[in-house]
Amino acid sequence: MNSLPSFPITAVSDDVGAMKLTGLFPQAQPGRWVQRIRTAGGSLTAAQWRALAEIARRFTPSTPLHLTTRQNIEIHDLAGADAPRAQQMMAQAGLSGVAACGDSIRNVTVCPCSGLASDRPDLARLAGRMQAMLQAEPGNLSLPRKFKISFSACENACAQPFINDLGFVAVRRDGRWGLRVLVAGSLGARPDPGVEFIDWLDPNDALPLALAAVRLFAAHGDRENRHKARLRHVRQRLGEGPFREMLEDLFARARTERDWPAIDLHAPDRHLNAKVPLRMLAGDISPEVADALA
Repeated sequence: MNSLPSFPITAVSDDVGAMKLTGLFPQAQPGRWVQRIRTAGGSLTAAQWRALAEIARRFTPSTPLHLTTRQNIEIHDLAGADAPRAQQMMAQAGLSGVAACGDSIRNVTVCPCSGLASDRPDLARLAGRMQAMLQAEPGNLSLPRKFKISFSACENACAQPFINDLGFVAVRRDGRWGLRVLVAGSLGARPDPGVEFIDWLDPNDALPLALAAVRLFAAHGDRENRHKARLRHVRQRLGEGPFREMLEDLFARARTERDWPAIDLHAPDRHLNAKVPLRMLAGDISPEVADALA
């Protein structure tokens, strides 16, 4: 599949794969669905929080909203008949479930430190450009399996780059911000951390490198065995040397195939003096809490 699915849907289809590409997937309970909603780098506006609260009140009054580890929000216990209207309300609020599930480029996550401290660069714009660029690529919704990307702005690497297919960590060198790049990590039954590909990448090369990594995965990922279908399995199968050479070659080609936008990473001019950690029991948020956050 080379084009984005219709969002919002007009009716729930029997094609579960197609529904997953709109962020909708069935629960164990017959007739009930989960709607997963992507957030851009984990950021939501006040209006979007209010819209989510209203969707939960209207369609799932007995079930709270749920936060995921990839900065998504999920609506559980959604009746199939209500899914189209819920998606319409999401779209009106500027929210989407497209590629939140399925064999696609999943939500690109961004470290919460990004752009909030005077010495931490803002990575959200680059992450957004990367998500949009990769979603426009042919075949992005029919990969061998999911592909996960994260951006960390701090030395704590809050976005967990080692367990992503592609992890970027902001690094300052000679007065300029660049990116340390880790590739081919994942969790699963036998977790395997990613390996360092580049210790300092010019930010202008982040987009072509991401494109190269996804193309390598699309071409060499295992489409027969889903249990061995992540990028790290490609690395293990090819071996570290051949894997690196192949990625370097695809990266070199991608850099020259188009005019890439200039990327300037910089820290904010002002420092925010406070942060407030919020701990949600089991990751659940009631509509009332969503309104309070708004």
